[in-house]
Amino acid sequence: MSWMENTSVLFDETGTEEAAPVSGVETWAIVLDQCQLALTCIGYVANKVTFITLVKNGHMFSPAICLLLKHQALLDSWVSAMGTILLLQPPLWKTGRYGFDLVVCYVWHSQAIYWATIYMSVWNLVAIAVERYIAVCHPFKHNDFQGTPVRVSIASMYGASVIILSPSYMQVRFKDNMCISEYLIPGKLGEDFFYGYSILCLFTLYLLPALAFMFLYGRIVMSLRRHKKTSQSGTSKALKTVQVTITKTAFVVTLVFMVTIGFDAWSYTLGYTGVTNYEFGTPVQKIGVFFAVCNSVINPFVYLLLMPAFRDSLAKTFCCRTPPTGSGSNSATMTQPTDNNCV
Repeated sequence: MSWMENTSVLFDETGTEEAAPVSGVETWAIVLDQCQLALTCIGYVANKVTFITLVKNGHMFSPAICLLLKHQALLDSWVSAMGTILLLQPPLWKTGRYGFDLVVCYVWHSQAIYWATIYMSVWNLVAIAVERYIAVCHPFKHNDFQGTPVRVSIASMYGASVIILSPSYMQVRFKDNMCISEYLIPGKLGEDFFYGYSILCLFTLYLLPALAFMFLYGRIVMSLRRHKKTSQSGTSKALKTVQVTITKTAFVVTLVFMVTIGFDAWSYTLGYTGVTNYEFGTPVQKIGVFFAVCNSVINPFVYLLLMPAFRDSLAKTFCCRTPPTGSGSNSATMTQPTDNNCV
């Protein structure tokens, strides 16, 4: 799915890097691309740091949420890395080798892989919401969600992304040894096909996840309010504190998704269905791409701000110190009772 069409304005049409603004390209677009480039680099480093932290000291979280958070960091680092390459590369570059250029055109220049990774990142957030729902609303079933069910859900994301994003490979055409931005399906048939495909993308990439988030987090909030005044032991109170902290973090990450991905998803769909004009290089398109990049950059900083357990894990991983044993976030997570493994 190539509504991003993120060919870099840092190069002219021949692929030559320009120090001055490229002819016909507004200065604001170049500045926005440079800001986006900085964001993708920061996002890659931040997500890699998050992944390493969870690999080395993920025992502070339950296996299910730890695996999903690691997978989220891995996907977001891939999105950031590919976003950086897309910004730096010459538009629709080629090597002159027919076979290689043919593969690069349909696999890379179509941006199908890029958007498939974003698709998996979004549905990984849904899996995190499901894990939080089970932990809070059905704590006795939470042990059943560990291990195999989580791995199956992750594997299904990859399978679904291949199926849903397969039409994206047809949004470019390899013709006369050149990759051009043109539908592989010609004429009215191609226009009608991608009209329907744009609606499918809106539903699978945004509307369905958004509905799932609203339902799951709505039930979680109701459950937390209902049990807020329940009398608990000291250990259970600590567990509940960790539970609320992780749930609040997941909720904030979800809000970030709904704002950042939602803007471009709606703009793309309204443009392809003829409601509005959606063209590459316009302010709406460029801002939408910028927001989409932000979705994969912000998550590690949300973890850092809202999760004491993650801050302790980060310090232990990179500062060679042991977090205080009296920390409620750590001690609670390490001493889960068998009847309420809900962290």
